[in-house]
Amino acid sequence: MRPVGNRFTSAEDDFIRTNCGSMSNRELSVCLARSVRAIDSRKRKLGIASWKIRPFTEEEDQIIRDGFGGSSVPIANQLNRAPSVIRQHAIRLGLGKWKRPLRDFRQYKISKIARRDGKYRRIPEHRNVVEQNIGRELTSVERVHHIDGKKINNTIDNLFLCANDSAHHKAHHSITKLLSSLLERGIICFDRNGGVYRLCEINN
Repeated sequence: MRPVGNRFTSAEDDFIRTNCGSMSNRELSVCLARSVRAIDSRKRKLGIASWKIRPFTEEEDQIIRDGFGGSSVPIANQLNRAPSVIRQHAIRLGLGKWKRPLRDFRQYKISKIARRDGKYRRIPEHRNVVEQNIGRELTSVERVHHIDGKKINNTIDNLFLCANDSAHHKAHHSITKLLSSLLERGIICFDRNGGVYRLCEINN
């Protein structure tokens, strides 16, 4: 349940501060199940400029140039930035619009499905797995959630069918709400040197 008045929790504020330089407002809104407008407003209250993105270094620029033409996802992972930020910066570097390969769309595997008219339709593999499991095509509003967070793990036990975007956002946000508890129990910790959350070392 959300706090009274939909107030942002300290865990959500920490998440925004940590990821504001590598994630867009849209991506933050998906992770926190908030509207883009709410994220933008909260960033202003926290003194974070909505337009401010961590400056790119010359080394990062070269990595983007070298990887242009392939998938932006591994480059984003390497530079700890959002794929959309990488693609936008590529345009600023004069490389042009980044075409995302269909087979690696947003890190999802793609399935090629034969249609009755002899043509093919291409859909994310995880949606195809669920469709085969329930015996029907998914509607345009239905979403499939990867339980372990790994987009390439499309086993049926790792997939959960959500009725719509709101239900999908709820699934993602549920882990964020556990953040304070995980920190208190010492299961995870925040690495101030790396600026990321990590699993804590547990002594048996």
